[in-house]
This record gives sequence, C-alpha cells and structure tokens, in this order.
Amino acid sequence: MILCVMALLMLLCCRGQGFPVAITELMPDPSPSRGLPAEEFVEIWNNSSDTINLGGWVLTNGRSRAKFPAGSQLLPDSLLLLCKLSVADAFAVYGRVLGLSGFPALSNEGDTVWLENAHGIVVHAVGYNARSYGGVAVDGRSLELADLAQPCRLLGNWRPSTDSSGGNPGVLRQRITENRPAVSVYAFAENESWVQLVFNERAARAPLLSIKAAAAGGPPGSALTVDSMAPLGIMHNAWRLYLHEPLQPGTVYTLSVQQFFVCDTVYTGMVTNCMLPDTSFAGLVLNEILFDPPPEGADYIELFNNGVYAIPLASLLLGNRDKQGKPAGLRALAVDGRCILPGEWMAFSTDTAWVRQRYGAGNLVELPSMASYPNESGAVLLARSDGALIEAVDYEVGWHHPLVRDPESVALERIDPSAAGNLSGNWTSSAMHTRYGTPGRPNSQGAGAVPAAAEAKFFQTEMGFREIILHYRFPERGYALSVTVYDFSGREIRQLVRNGICALEGRFTWNGHAENGRVLPPGPYVLVAEAFNLSGKTLRVRRAVGINW
Repeated sequence: MILCVMALLMLLCCRGQGFPVAITELMPDPSPSRGLPAEEFVEIWNNSSDTINLGGWVLTNGRSRAKFPAGSQLLPDSLLLLCKLSVADAFAVYGRVLGLSGFPALSNEGDTVWLENAHGIVVHAVGYNARSYGGVAVDGRSLELADLAQPCRLLGNWRPSTDSSGGNPGVLRQRITENRPAVSVYAFAENESWVQLVFNERAARAPLLSIKAAAAGGPPGSALTVDSMAPLGIMHNAWRLYLHEPLQPGTVYTLSVQQFFVCDTVYTGMVTNCMLPDTSFAGLVLNEILFDPPPEGADYIELFNNGVYAIPLASLLLGNRDKQGKPAGLRALAVDGRCILPGEWMAFSTDTAWVRQRYGAGNLVELPSMASYPNESGAVLLARSDGALIEAVDYEVGWHHPLVRDPESVALERIDPSAAGNLSGNWTSSAMHTRYGTPGRPNSQGAGAVPAAAEAKFFQTEMGFREIILHYRFPERGYALSVTVYDFSGREIRQLVRNGICALEGRFTWNGHAENGRVLPPGPYVLVAEAFNLSGKTLRVRRAVGINW
C-alpha cells in the first residue's frame, strides 16, 4: 500500500465561540410530574450583551416547526421558556414565557432540537438520548446544560436535573463538568473525490485548510489538495472535503488535524486514516468478547480487520442466535460511511463511556442497542447487511483460563486471528495488566513469537515517576502471577496481584501505597513475585526497590 499524508490546519474565523442564544434546559418527559407542570418545555438563554430580535426564529426537531411571532425579544443575559401556546400560563410563575403554536413534541427516547434564526441558519442544536440521563430515572426530570461557559460542547455537557421538582426552569445553574471524553475524529471516503471528516465535538469556528505531504516512518507520500470544505448537518461536527486529485484504490490516506477549535479550546495532534471502501469481507474476524460485565457496565464485541480492504461498517451486522439456532438480533454497525481499515481493531458497545473508564482508551463505537450475550454461553454472529454470515463464535464461560474464579469483567480474547474462530483453544482470558480487557486495541494474548526469558528474569522492576514499573515476561502462555510487597523487616505491606492471569509479557505499576491506600514512607521494600502454570511449573523471585517520594 502507498501511504499518503494530508495535514489539515483548522484556523479561526467568523463568529468566535458563536451561540449568542443557547438552549439551556429541556423537558422531554414531564409525566409523572415531580412538582413542575406536566408539560414539555425548552429554555433558551441570551448568551450575549445585546437584545436579540427573535421574530421569525424557529424551534424545531425536524418533524415540526414552531415559529416565533414578530416582535419577540430576548434581553441580554436573560432566559425565556418556550412551550405549547395552550400551557403558557402554567409556566408564568417561573419567569418569561413564550407559548408557541406548533411547539415540537420531544421524544422521550431521544431527539435533536435546534433553533434557527430568521434566515434559516442554525443558532444552537442539542441532541439527547436515554444515556444523557446517566442511569437516573427519566420520568418528570429535565436535562440541563452543565457548562454555561461552553454551550457549544457536545460531550458530557448535559445532566439530569437534581432539583426535587424535576427541573429548574427560569434559573441558570452552572455545574462542574469533569472527565470529558477525549475529542476524537474519524474519516471516510464518500467517493474518490469526497472525504468526510467526523468529530465527536462541534467546531466553534469554520475551518480553513492547509495541506502538505509528511513523512510517516519513511519518505513523504504524495500530497493531496482540498479545493474546499463544508460543514454537514446541524451539529457542525462533520465536514466534507472536496479533493482536487482523486483518491486511489488500495491507498491509505492519513489526515492530521493540527488545530481544532471547540468553544475557546484548541485541540491539536489528532490523526486519522481513510481509504476507498471495498466490497470484500476477507480477513474480518470477531476478535474479543465481553459477555459478563458488572451490573453498571455493558457488553462489548471487538472486530479485527486482518485483511487488506477497507470494509464499510454500514455493510455489517452483529447479532446472536435464537433458541432454534437461527440468526437473531442482527443490528447494523453504522449509518454513515465509516470503515474498519486493514490492521484496525474496533469495539462496539451500548456504553462506550463505561468501557473507556474500565479498560482505558481504544477505538470504540457506540451503538443504540445490541443483541444479548448470556454469561454462561451464547453466540456472537457477524454478518453482511444482506444477512449472509461472515463468522460465528459459539462461546462458553469455560473458554476462560481455568484459574479465572470470577469471569465478571474479564473479556475473552482471540489468540490467532488467522486461525478458526469457533475453537475454544483459540480463545483465552485477557491479561490482568490490561485490567482484563483490550477493547479497540491489540489483544494482550495475541499470537506472536514467544519471548525468550530466563526463568530468573521473568519479573523485573524499574523506577518511574512516583511509581515502580513492574514487568513480567514468560517463556510460554498460561502463567498466573502473584506479587506481594514487604518492608525490610519482613512484614507484609500489600498484595499487589493475586493469581493474576498473564499474557506472554506485560507491565503494570505500583504507586507506593499500602493496602489501605496509605502512602508508605520513603525507604527500601521487597517485592516477591510468584508464578505458576497448570503444568505445575513454578517461578519465584525477590526484587528490592526503593521509594523516594
């Protein structure tokens, strides 16, 4: 394959942060009431120092459109409640109210709502679904904009109201937003002349382009010229690039985003690849399965493209079998043109936020729903959009390593993607140093050369920044590892790992804390590592380490 590189430079322009008027609260499901009127409402806020003429503006969800009457105004830094014309009086006690004829009915399951100005330009848009409530009961509870300083944010910027009445109409409430998901991007070729770039955040400023060839571990690839680009959809998180030169089949193109503006924050260094899609499914395999998550978690299924073609996700279905053994619960993996590229891992779940928090960063795709995968045994089916089967894995909990006592949160990993997928010997438990899962990234237990390791050197340590880095490396797969910390008087301080399932090699860290979380005093300590496998082979070694922080 030829590797070409496009460098995309996003520069500031026109309206700064934008959103002079923002939607700050909405009530999709007001019944049963917790204290507020049992009616839907939308709250908007003038996020500027100017009085704004709302005459001719529109509130819509794409199915119905409610037009603001002539003379409607929104004063600087003020709120306005929007609702059905017939129930406006019920909200008067909460502040300024404007009843609208044709007020759009908000779907309880999820919807997109937006404001258009009198010229038909989208001013602010909000998308929500059941996950926006974070597991809190939906009935009678509104959704509130969390970060008033950054209304343009899409990620983690909406929270269910915590007010006992179910909402706070007419009152602005700034809420701290922590642990936002990282801003990410993917790209796909719509055809040989159009490339679509999709971010998980909304661009606050229109982008300009600067393209250059760049080295990627070798000589520079051929540069492409983007003649123009345009935002797509009402969220402005997708952009279509119109290319001067056509894309070539079998060529991987790397797009590097130098600067991407979200509100007043600049993100840099994002990279994504794309190539023209193909109709071949050769090399696509089921590669990892989490079928027993904790109650607060969700299943995930990982695919690996072990072939040479870009495969469109919209042409793929995931499902299971019914009681008669026939394919069931098949669901599409995408609605746009996104592809899984050669050598790419991609995991699918209904709760990627939980998967990311539990197992770390990876190439994750969130689906609105998935088939069920029972904890004891089940089937994962990968099929084409026409229903033709690509691969099936009939898993059992017994496929886990025999030393896994509790399989909850432990994923099954495929060992060799080139070997048959429905063989128990080609699957094993993910390793402990990955927290027992590697969704959307290389497997911990993947096939490869067996590392040479002298038995006395199977466990090594090195000093990191305010941590001890622990390495293990075994001559064969199947070992379980225990690591215990002692002080120099021989007292046990902490059990770091107890019978952890290992890969051929891996690493993890110790932060110098005791079992109860107490920070240990500086000084020397001893780590005792013990490993064994089911063949009866045992290994044991002591390593002296020092804490100096």
